[in-house]
Amino acid sequence: MSHEQRIDVSENGNETTPLLLPQQQEDHGYPANNTAIASSFTRKREVVGLLLVTASGLAMSSASVFVKIGGFSFPSSEIVFIRAIIQASLALGGCFLLSLQPFGRHGVRKWVVLRGFLGAIALACHYYSITKLPLSDAAVIISLHPMFAAVLAAVLLGEPFGWFERGCVLFCIAGAVLVTKPSFIFNVLSNNNSNLLLTTLLTVPHHMDGTTIAANNDAGIRVTALFSSLTAAILSAVAYISVRKAGSQAHYLNHTFSLGLFAAILTGIKLNGFLAPTSAKQFGSLGLTGVFAFIGQCLVNQGLQMAPTGPGTLMCLNEVVFAYIFGLVIFREYPDWSSIMGAIVIISTTGALGWKKARAKEQDIQQQQQPRREIRRVDNNNDGI
Repeated sequence: MSHEQRIDVSENGNETTPLLLPQQQEDHGYPANNTAIASSFTRKREVVGLLLVTASGLAMSSASVFVKIGGFSFPSSEIVFIRAIIQASLALGGCFLLSLQPFGRHGVRKWVVLRGFLGAIALACHYYSITKLPLSDAAVIISLHPMFAAVLAAVLLGEPFGWFERGCVLFCIAGAVLVTKPSFIFNVLSNNNSNLLLTTLLTVPHHMDGTTIAANNDAGIRVTALFSSLTAAILSAVAYISVRKAGSQAHYLNHTFSLGLFAAILTGIKLNGFLAPTSAKQFGSLGLTGVFAFIGQCLVNQGLQMAPTGPGTLMCLNEVVFAYIFGLVIFREYPDWSSIMGAIVIISTTGALGWKKARAKEQDIQQQQQPRREIRRVDNNNDGI
């Protein structure tokens, strides 16, 4: 019985393609119908991936808590510096144990370096905003990066950007307005000092005693912190594009090490003296920031490789939920109505955007696999001749 052997190699190689055709599996003693076993294994793998992504959100939110605690004693640049040193050291140790080159292979090093450089600036901006804004507001604004990534992917990578994506952008902008509360919109109805006071109490998060928690009651610092948080979201989107360009050829420890190294260099240059910690609380806030951030990055990278893209993107937004809980329980930050509405709009929109892109990716994979199924069907028919 003759058998025609064909090799189909697509542009984007898929490691899930079986190495043996059904008839070949029978010849080698394997059951031809192992779809149920493979499907069960895939489901378990996806569940584990989603759990890892959820755990990463908890770890990153915990790191943000220690950033905010450390912000009462240290400048944000020193917190970033300490976290970067810890992260780079742990990532370098991981690369050594796994026999990995710290910056990855030669073909992807430029993207790993770019991701580290841009991510370092984004990290500095984000940590500054955490120390000056309510924890929930900073988490919501940084979660805008999928929207910016969608726009950049359309411009730089040629990905589709239709009416659905445009609508998501508009909704994200509306949600950002509700969270940031620009004065030219929220104070437009105030005609006297009493109305201005009422508007401020309604639109600025406050403690139960009525005192505001926004950047030491300084509107200028709040504006700077909001701008820093938006900048962090934009740069995170650009860094995400560089990760996409590097692809699976770059290990997640490469990105983790690059980010830590560049963050240490950039913030080290900016440091005007070093405030040494003097208490266990200060030591703990600095050290645990780096440890939880490293754990969070490892978990999210591994989890997103195992979880389906759409649900994985949604689970990443759990960090916002944890931030609201920690801000309420630990720092007694009570968000106002506009922050809550803005968070709901942004989370819903970015989640829908990520889900749609995941569905589009699945359809592309199915279209790429369809010719392979046709080839196998022809081969099986030839076997019976």
